This record gives sequence, C-alpha cells and structure tokens, in this order.
Amino acid sequence: MKESGYNFFVKYEPDNILLGYNCVSGGLLVFPGQQHDVINKILENPDKVEDSIIKEKLIKGRFLIDDDLDEIQLLKFRNNTARFNPNGLGMVITPTLLCNFDCPYCYVDRERVAMSPETVAKMKLFFDKKIEHIGAAAACWSGGEPILAIDTVEELNNYFRKKSLEEDITFSSSVITNGYLLSPEIVERLTQCGISVLQITIDGYREHHNRFRRTQGGQDTYEKILENVIYASKKDFKIILRSNIQKENYQGVYQLIDELADSDLKKDNILYVPCNVMAVETNRGHYCGNCFSNEEFSAIEPEILEYSMNRGFKLSKHLLSTTSTFCGANSLTLFVIDAYANVMKCWCNLGRADKNMTGSIGQNGEINYSNHKNILKWMSWDPFDIDECKKCRVLPACMGGCMYHNVMGETDEIGVGCSQRKYNLSQMMKLYYEFCKRNGHAKLQDIGLLKNKT
Repeated sequence: MKESGYNFFVKYEPDNILLGYNCVSGGLLVFPGQQHDVINKILENPDKVEDSIIKEKLIKGRFLIDDDLDEIQLLKFRNNTARFNPNGLGMVITPTLLCNFDCPYCYVDRERVAMSPETVAKMKLFFDKKIEHIGAAAACWSGGEPILAIDTVEELNNYFRKKSLEEDITFSSSVITNGYLLSPEIVERLTQCGISVLQITIDGYREHHNRFRRTQGGQDTYEKILENVIYASKKDFKIILRSNIQKENYQGVYQLIDELADSDLKKDNILYVPCNVMAVETNRGHYCGNCFSNEEFSAIEPEILEYSMNRGFKLSKHLLSTTSTFCGANSLTLFVIDAYANVMKCWCNLGRADKNMTGSIGQNGEINYSNHKNILKWMSWDPFDIDECKKCRVLPACMGGCMYHNVMGETDEIGVGCSQRKYNLSQMMKLYYEFCKRNGHAKLQDIGLLKNKT
C-alpha cells in the first residue's frame, strides 16, 4: 500500500484532536491528538506496520491506497463520467433579461425582451425530447430578474413538473432573484408551481448594499429585500443568501449577519454564502471594483463563515467536498437558454448570444448547433491537460476551478479560477468539524466518510 497524494492533517487544539481529510474520498477523520506520530509511521511504511484500528480507518478513508492505483487517472475517470454522462438535464433559463436593478458588476447585457409564446412552445418540445432517456432534470430560473416574467416561469415550471411525473423522473427547480419583488403573492405563486429554493443577494450591510444594488430608478432596496427574505423563510423556502464581498463592504458584512440573526428570520431555512466578486466584462465595460483575488478572499472567507455560524446559521455541506467537475459549463447536459431560445454553455455569456451562443432551439425542439467553435472551446477544456492542476493537491475539490476567463481567452493565468480551498483548506477542516460537533455529529467519530465510492 502507499499514502494517497491528497491527504491533509491539521491539529484542532481546543479538543486535542487531529483532523484528517482526504480530498479524493471526501472523508474527514477524527483522531485523538496523541496518535499523530502513529499515523505518520503507518503512512510512511504501511506494509511494515501491523494491522490496527487506525490503519483500518486510514484504508477505509483512502488515506492509504493500493500501490498500483493512479489517483490522477481515477480523478480523470470521474471527471469524464460526470461531463459526458447523458443521464440528466440541467437548464439555466432566462425568461427575460430585463431587470429592475442596476448593479455595476452585473455581466448580463440586458435587453427589454421577454420569452414569447413561440419560444415557450419550443422550450416544451425541447424538454419533451430531452427527458425521453434520462432519470433526472432540473431548472434554474435566472435573468435579468425572472420574477418580471413570472407568468412564463409558472407555465413552464408547471409543464416540466407534470411531464416529469408522467415519465417518472426526478425534477427540481430554483429561482435566482434579487428579492425585491418577492411579495407574499409571488411567494405563493412560486410555491404553487413547485419552486422551493431561492438564491437572493444582499451585498453587505445597508449602506453598501443600497449603493451597489439600487433599482433602475435609483431607489434603495435593502429594507424591502430583508423583509421579503424573512417572509419567504417562514414559508419554508430554502434560501441561499449571498453577499458579493469586495474590499469596500468586507467589514460591513458582520453587521449584516448581526441584523439577520437578530431578526425573526427562520435560520434553519437560510444558508449564508459569502462570495468573491468575479472581475468580468459588463455592458458598461470591464468591472473589477475593489475585488479581492481568490487568495485574498480565501483568508477572510473562514472568518465570515465562522461568525455566521456563531450567530446561528448553518454551514453548507459542500464546504468540504470532493467533486467530479467544477460546474456544468463543459458538460453535455447543461444548457443555458435565453429568452430567444439561444443556447450557451455558461451563464456569464448571457446577453451576448451573438458571440457566445452554441446554437438555438428550433421549432421541433431540437438544438440547431451553429457555432461549433464555441462548443469545442468549452467541451475540450480539460484540467488534466494543465500541469499546474495535475500537480495541485486540492484538484479533487475543484477539478480545475472556474474556467470562464481561460476559455474566453481573457487570460492564460490558470490561478484566476482556482478554488479558495487551495489556500484555506486547513481552516475549513477546523470550521466544518466545529459545526458538526455543535450539531451533534462529531464526537471523535468520522464525518462524511467515503462520500465517493469510485
């Protein structure tokens, strides 16, 4: 046997324990702190050490692997299986690019257009054809602001649900909304058409949010969004509450978390997620604001998450996770579809279909591929062609990270899309253990052992 190339160990002094994480299996192991030397001895010469409970745990968690196992080939197999597996359908649908907000970092080139009845009919035929031989489908409604096209969202989501039930496949759906129009009436309409997951952005505390996320007419939006989020949380919507973190609003995020925690928000239904603003080309030109680099952001991400945890919010189960592919942009089964039924590979391409579309959905529901160059540049991107990625010890956690800037030809620098786990994995191991312990999942037991079977 030999040691895996993706093992991480860190001491957690408050409990006098040693945390071990294997990036391939996704398993977090908990050892008494005094076993550190014993573990090192086993990992250095596994075949020369007698079998023991500790050695058995290390084998089960894939900290120890067979001599002939090539982990790079294993990861490549997982990646190819995820990217080219046809048994699924993911749709990011923008029923309109129109938006009631005027955020400076928005990458969408907004047009005052909504999905026509003819396009709705194409979407139904597209869905019918795609679900003939699959087991699961998902729709994410985006924009623009999708609530401005709530009639279309209702009609299509109800259709997708009905057809999925008839074909006995799993269907799920979510909405990405700025939250300003999320009135009780809209909440009820979303509930009735089967949508139960919302993603909403509040950009830090009141002053910063109101400066960056104003309406088209210049009105403040913080209070209204907060009111709507609280209401939706009580109606048992699962809400991913994002904050786009920049150097300007970093400190104010703690005030936001305090206000959320002190409100009558239903915290069990909220997942608070601080996010790094990505520097992109927008309809106003290039936006970078006062953006953190990925490495800079990785230093403050654990602090913010720990503060939110201490104020009663949950942490994502994906905080520590291994993955098969970073996102669906270079997979066969994800389709980003705009209000004209143009098809793209990444939602950062929305609003610029003239340059970035791969094709469009025709009257018969089939995709007419018209730009093979765009298909090939997304589908041929492979982290295993990149030496930096193949050498990286957190490769199983990101599979090359966000490929947008590289695929779009904006930079040759690979690090621009790297996962924050490249820099803060040890802090996240401690944070996730503490969260699990507080929730009764970690009393010197193994957490999330063997999330991946292959």
